[in-house]
Amino acid sequence: MGNTLKILLKPSYAATAEKLGYDNDDSYAHADDILFQIGYDMVEIEVSQGDVFTISTEFEEGTVSLEDVNYKIMSVKNGDQGDDEDEFEDNYESDLNYLILSPGIYKFHNDGITIEKVSDLFDEDDL
Repeated sequence: MGNTLKILLKPSYAATAEKLGYDNDDSYAHADDILFQIGYDMVEIEVSQGDVFTISTEFEEGTVSLEDVNYKIMSVKNGDQGDDEDEFEDNYESDLNYLILSPGIYKFHNDGITIEKVSDLFDEDDL
């Protein structure tokens, strides 16, 4: 049986402020409420080997613990999404005991350790 990847998703500040009904002008006046809600709304997802998953722009980031498994994250070079393994580049080196995944589309490879970032996601407001 393979590894199951567990990812803790942290909601974004802007999405949480909007959910609570605050606009940009008054969100910082209610920062304590928003930060509390972010902690309350964190979600853990589980991904099986070989699955493709998305971290939406409603989330600031996803965190993957490296305590039990030394996962690695890979990204496609120059946006090319071909099948040649040489087109992928390891883009993460750290002494931290966790990985941070930004919003995007990912694949958890069948080897049980490789997380490939297939593409980025952008909030419509960023375009």
